[in-house]
Amino acid sequence: MDDRTLRQHVIDALGFAPIVDATRIGVTVRDSVAVRYPDKLSVGDDTLADCYANVLRWNPHVPCDAVQVKVEKSCVTLTGSVPFYHTSRRTDWRYARLGGVTDIVNMIAVQPPARPDEVKP
Repeated sequence: MDDRTLRQHVIDALGFAPIVDATRIGVTVRDSVAVRYPDKLSVGDDTLADCYANVLRWNPHVPCDAVQVKVEKSCVTLTGSVPFYHTSRRTDWRYARLGGVTDIVNMIAVQPPARPDEVKP
């Protein structure tokens, strides 16, 4: 991986870490310097829930207010309904690396939109 790609990965990771104010951190990568989180990341459940909700709100593929977030003991539980399976998967796989999250339980129901032959005039 080149330095430019590594730098972007670090910036992305910092943006998802609720305990880090990424706006105050400059990232420079030289000769593939590695950055890692501490082994035990301590983040409050309320902070994690707010962060996860914001990340979902910023995701253009997830309908607004379609997914509810609950965090208990750093375990994120997602509920709600979305029209497509891939939308349900987009709510958890990208954010599994969110700092402080120990597990993600995706209980989002997939309710496909009505087909044209099902709609009555």
